[in-house]
Amino acid sequence: MRPVVIRLIVNAVPIAQPRARATSRGAHAAMYSPTTVKTKAGRKAHPIVAFKNAVRAAAVSNGNDGTSLIDSAVRVDCCFLFPRPQRLLKKSSPKCRLPHIIKPDRDNLDKAVLDSLTGLVWVDDCQAYSGLIEKFYVADGEEPHVVIVITKTGFICDCSHHLRN
Repeated sequence: MRPVVIRLIVNAVPIAQPRARATSRGAHAAMYSPTTVKTKAGRKAHPIVAFKNAVRAAAVSNGNDGTSLIDSAVRVDCCFLFPRPQRLLKKSSPKCRLPHIIKPDRDNLDKAVLDSLTGLVWVDDCQAYSGLIEKFYVADGEEPHVVIVITKTGFICDCSHHLRN
């Protein structure tokens, strides 16, 4: 049996999942993920909101609309391609993709992708058991984007506990 492979191209600048924040309300603490940022003019949507929407839109345009969720183990490979900084736009700079070795961290980028596809491609992101995560600056003439390759294996996951709630 051949594994099922889904390939998604997300035409957006990669954004990492922000750290979870904590707040206290009376005697209770609560955790949340930021969805807005403070600006001089007030508050606006955090860039992660638009990035996650772009990931979901790529999945939907590929035929993954949440009607037939993967319930087995998946391998998720991600290649994040960032815009080149000014220092790499010189004529003497290499024209190929170059490693991106500054923030954001690769695990936070991966988390944003996995969270975005939960309930749309798979039941829960705990099903992702393996995957390659790469970060590069785009090659000359290339636009920032993300390539996501999902490989469905034959291993069955017990994700039924996620469906009960």
